[in-house]
Amino acid sequence: MDVRFFVLLINRLQDARDEKQSSSESDGKSDGHRRRTVCTCRQLVFVGSRDSLPALAPAAASTEPAMNQSLLKLQIGPVQDFIAQARSTRDLWSGSYLLSWLMASGLGKLTEELQGLNGPERGEGGAVIFPALENHPLRDFQSRGLKCGHELSACLTPSLPNVLVASMDAGPSKGAEIARSVTGAIDEEWRNIAQACWNKLLEDGLVDDAGKVRFDQQIRRFLSVSWQVTPWAGSYASTRLLNARRLDGVRQTRPFLAWAEGGWKTGLSENKDVLTGREEAVFGGSEWWISHIGRLRERNPKAFWPNAFRERHAGDFYGAATLVKRIWHRCYLGEEPWNVQPSMVFPIPSTSQVARHITDKDEDDEGTEPNEDEPRYFAVLAMDGDSMGAWLRGDRPGLPVEEASHRSFSQDLSKFSLTAVAPTVLKHHGTLIYAGGDDTLALLPADRALACAQGLRDEFRRVMHLDVDASVGVAIAHFKLPLQDVVRAAQQAEKRAKHQLGRSAVAVTLFKRSGETIEWGAKWDDGGLELCRTISDALEADQLSGKFTYRLAELLQAYLNQASQLMREEESFTPVKDFDEQLGEIVHREFTVAASRQSLVAGDARDRLLAVLGEHLEKHLRGLQTRFKEMQAQFEKGLAEGRLRAWERPVKPDFICGSLIGLCQTVAFANCNRPKNWPEPEPRGKA
Repeated sequence: MDVRFFVLLINRLQDARDEKQSSSESDGKSDGHRRRTVCTCRQLVFVGSRDSLPALAPAAASTEPAMNQSLLKLQIGPVQDFIAQARSTRDLWSGSYLLSWLMASGLGKLTEELQGLNGPERGEGGAVIFPALENHPLRDFQSRGLKCGHELSACLTPSLPNVLVASMDAGPSKGAEIARSVTGAIDEEWRNIAQACWNKLLEDGLVDDAGKVRFDQQIRRFLSVSWQVTPWAGSYASTRLLNARRLDGVRQTRPFLAWAEGGWKTGLSENKDVLTGREEAVFGGSEWWISHIGRLRERNPKAFWPNAFRERHAGDFYGAATLVKRIWHRCYLGEEPWNVQPSMVFPIPSTSQVARHITDKDEDDEGTEPNEDEPRYFAVLAMDGDSMGAWLRGDRPGLPVEEASHRSFSQDLSKFSLTAVAPTVLKHHGTLIYAGGDDTLALLPADRALACAQGLRDEFRRVMHLDVDASVGVAIAHFKLPLQDVVRAAQQAEKRAKHQLGRSAVAVTLFKRSGETIEWGAKWDDGGLELCRTISDALEADQLSGKFTYRLAELLQAYLNQASQLMREEESFTPVKDFDEQLGEIVHREFTVAASRQSLVAGDARDRLLAVLGEHLEKHLRGLQTRFKEMQAQFEKGLAEGRLRAWERPVKPDFICGSLIGLCQTVAFANCNRPKNWPEPEPRGKA
C-alpha cells in the first residue's frame, strides 16, 4: 500500500479534529480513537531518505495548477534542546546564533531563487512572507560582511527564527526544486562550518584522523530540515492552512538516521556526549584533557583552547554537534571572509557576572568568585507571543488571512525583535541571547528579571499594531547551578504561564541553594506584579523591614489545606463554614498586621504606605478570585467529561494563600540579591 494513503488519512483525521474544536464540541472517546489511529498510521509510514520527504505529502502533485503559484514553508530543527544543551553562556549564545546563521544561508538561497523566477505576479518571482528580511542585520552581515552598515552587536545577535514561509510564482514541481536548493544551501553551510572546526582542531593537534569518520557521521545526521510546497488552493488562506497541515504530517513522519553505530561496543571511546547523552564522543575525558589542553594551558592560560575546554570540566566528553557549537564562532566566524571574534566585540558574561550586573565583560575574563556581599543569583528569561497561530489562522479579529497582512505582521515582529528587545534587556542590566520574532531568551540579574519581563511585554504590545499579548517564563538560580537546567526551567515556566495561568502571564521558578524549588505566577493585569513591585520598592527605600515578606508568608501558611489525597478522597475533613467567603478579608487583615509591625516609617508616612499596599493587594485578590472561578469552571467541565476526579477539586485557600506565599518568596529572594550600587551598562559599538 502506498505510504501516501496513511499520510492522507492523518491529514483527514486532523481536519476532523480541527472541525470538532472550531464547533466547540467535545467527545473524549472519539478523540482518543482518533489519536490512536493517527499514531498507528505514523508508525506504518516507512521513509528511506530525506529526499523522500516531499513524497510524504501530496502537495508536490504531478498536475500543475492553472495559477502557477505555490507556497513554501521550511523548518529547521532541533531547536530548543540544542540551544539549552549549554555548559556556558557562550555555548548558549553560540547554539542560538548557529541556527540563525543557517537560516540566513537558506534565506539567501531562497531570495536568489525567487529573483531568478521573474514571475509575472510580483515581478521578483515571489516573496518571503516570514521572516521579514528588509534591512535585517544578520542577513546583511552574512551577505556583505563588515561593510553591511549595521552595529556589530546587532549582526551578532541571533535574530532569525527556525521557520520561513514564502510565496512563489512557480508550480509545485519547480517549487520543490527550489525547496531542495534551499535545503542544500543550509546543509552545505552546516558542513562547511563543521569542516572548519575539524580543520582547526586537527591543525592544533587536538584530534587525529581516526575520529573523522565518527565526526562526519554525526554531522550528517544531526540537522533536520523539513519543508512543504503546496500549490495555490484558490486563496492564500486555504493554501496556508493546507500547507501547515501537510508540513505537520511531514515532520511527524520525518526520516532519520539512527544514532547507533552498529553492534554493542564498550570502552572509553564509547562514552556519550556530556550534554546530549546521545552521541558517541569524538574526544574528551580527563586523559585527553591533560595530554592536549593541559600542556596548552601551561603555556598560556588565557589562550582559546584552555578557555573553551576548562579544567573544571576536564572529564567531559564531546560529540560532534556540541563540539561545533563550542568552537565555531572562533574557527569559522574568526576566519575569512568574516574576521570577527565575538568574544572581543560582543561579550557574553558568565552567570556569575550576570548576577553581579556586569554586562561589558566576557566569560573568558572572569576572575575570582563573587564576594560574600555580592549577588550570586541570576535569571533566565524566556518570552513567547500568545496565540500566534490563532492570529495567523484568522481566529482573532483584526488580522485578515491575506498575504499582505501576514507580511505586515511579520514586519512588526521583526521591528520588535530588532529594535525593542535589546535596549529593554540592556536597560535592566541583562544580556540578550536570542530575539527572533515573538521569541526572546535573555540572561538577567535575579532582582531585575520581573521588571524586564514587564518591560518586554509592554514593548511587544506597543510595537505590534494588534491586541496581541505575550507570556514570560523566568527561572532564577545560583550561578553554580548547571546552565542547561536553568534554561529548561525557564522554558517550562513559560509553558506554565500559557497553560496553567491561561496566557498573558508571567511564571517564575526559584531554585534555592538549599535545594527547595518555588513556583509562582501572575497574570499581567491581575495586580500581582504591581503588588510585587510595590513591596520591592518599599524594601529598597527602607520603608519596610526585610522580615516583612517572611512574616506574611508565615501567617498565610496556617490557612493552607494540609489534607492529603487520601483524606480528600475519603472526605475525612470538614471545611470551616463560610471560610471561603471570608478569606479575602482574613488575608487583608493578616497583610495589614504584618505591614504595620514591619514598617520602618511612622505617622502619616506609614498610613500612606499601608494605603498603597492595601490598594494593590485588593486588586490582586480580585484577580485571584477571577482566576479561581475559571479554575472551578474548568474542573467542572473535566469532571463531567471523566478526565478529573472529585478529590481534585481546587481548594480556594490553597490557591489564594499559596499564590501570595509564592509572591512573598519571590520578592524576598530578589531583594536578597539586590546590590547596593551597580554601574549603568554602556551601549556597544558599531561595526
